[in-house]
Amino acid sequence: MEKTLPLVDRTHAYDNSVENQTPLLLFRTIDGSLYKQHVEGIPEWAPFLLK
Repeated sequence: MEKTLPLVDRTHAYDNSVENQTPLLLFRTIDGSLYKQHVEGIPEWAPFLLK
């Protein structure tokens, strides 16, 4: 996935790891770069997406 992000116009990354809860929007990217972070801390599984 990290190789794919630079190829897409926009990405919305959600954390849906908690059952029976609405997925949490973590961040958005535009043209492979972080556009907006919606949470204070990115979960430990997600930072590789922003490299």
